[in-house]
Amino acid sequence: MPKDLQDLEDKASLVYKHAKTIQLDLMDGEYVEAKTWPYFLKNVEEVDGIMNGKVLPFAENVDYELDLMVMSPERDLKKFVAMRPKRIIFHARSIEDHKSFIETMNSFVNLREEIEVGVAIGPDESLEFADELIRNTDFVQIMGIQNIGNQGESFDESVFAQIENLRAKYPNVILSIDGGVNLDNAKRLKDAGVDRLVSGSTIFGSENKEEVINILRNE
Repeated sequence: MPKDLQDLEDKASLVYKHAKTIQLDLMDGEYVEAKTWPYFLKNVEEVDGIMNGKVLPFAENVDYELDLMVMSPERDLKKFVAMRPKRIIFHARSIEDHKSFIETMNSFVNLREEIEVGVAIGPDESLEFADELIRNTDFVQIMGIQNIGNQGESFDESVFAQIENLRAKYPNVILSIDGGVNLDNAKRLKDAGVDRLVSGSTIFGSENKEEVINILRNE
């Protein structure tokens, strides 16, 4: 949850040698209450000037995925594509018209060839509501907490039912879990069929970040 580019670099410096991917939670203060860079700026258009063609910090060593907790993310999609992440994640409920959004997304030249696109859904969200997005993206991120946009929230056990539902309806979909992932539930999540774990406070709140990352990876 970067406050600014310096904060992003400071936090990334603690983990980039040990993690393969760093997820950035970018929030606009509308879809969720919290706000992060670049939405502290008067105009998100200023991202162009700030990035100035640069890649994100340590991008030569680690991949980035952008979790966009923003309303109508298509408005700023060009800016985020310009950051050259490995993945971009959109929240199903932040998108007013799913069909129109898919058309907009697919209109970006080379977007789908160069960047993985994921859709995020809540632990008890209707799969029917998100069906069109799930079928037209590369993976699904299940939120492991109800109150998204906050680190340190308690894990929601209903996630396991959602995993089962997704595996039944979309057996080949890549599943990621974000929120409440810790050393106690990592193995259970993998055994349930999760492919990727996203962990924030468990890693950053630890004395030995490398050790925690390795445990999460090898559970």
